[in-house]
Amino acid sequence: MSTTTEDEIVTRPKKRKKVRFRGDDAPPKKASSRPVIEEGPKGAVSFRSIHVDPTKIPIHVQQRTKRYWCGAFVDAPFQTKHAFGVAFSKWSGIIEADPESGEPILDRAHPGCVVSLTDDQVEGVRAAVAAKVVRTVGRQEDRSGNYRCDTYNVSSPHYRRTEKDVPLGRFIYMVEVGEMMPPDWRASRPPAMC
Repeated sequence: MSTTTEDEIVTRPKKRKKVRFRGDDAPPKKASSRPVIEEGPKGAVSFRSIHVDPTKIPIHVQQRTKRYWCGAFVDAPFQTKHAFGVAFSKWSGIIEADPESGEPILDRAHPGCVVSLTDDQVEGVRAAVAAKVVRTVGRQEDRSGNYRCDTYNVSSPHYRRTEKDVPLGRFIYMVEVGEMMPPDWRASRPPAMC
């Protein structure tokens, strides 16, 4: 016969007794997300569906967009920069392969590109451009005529200002495309963002 000490005795939780309520003393039933099958009149089966109040469903209202001509100047030290998801490129157009060499060529190139943006997106672009600087590293141009440059966010705790830093807004433009634009509006030089 073995003996057990007090440390070895494990106490088990007591089982709960089922309490049955009658009449008005019953607690409210919990709502179930599953449909409940109920028997209808004369043995027919019907479902009790779950309803949602449509006034409490959040509906995203689509904001009105406007068209903007966005791009980078030809003398910018880069080909493309992005701000708040918008690309500021020197050129846009159709890229095709040269039939003889197979090299990609830009056919029917236009300066910049036209994008549709909401007012909130325009404010986001404005804030993102204001917070970025371009730093040119070295003076040697690459094959496409661009300098090696880096983009820094001035709100970063790791950013340290140097005399080579230039605001990104000096190299890019963003112009609202109106209804009455002159026919040669892409041939003109738009104002810089800063």
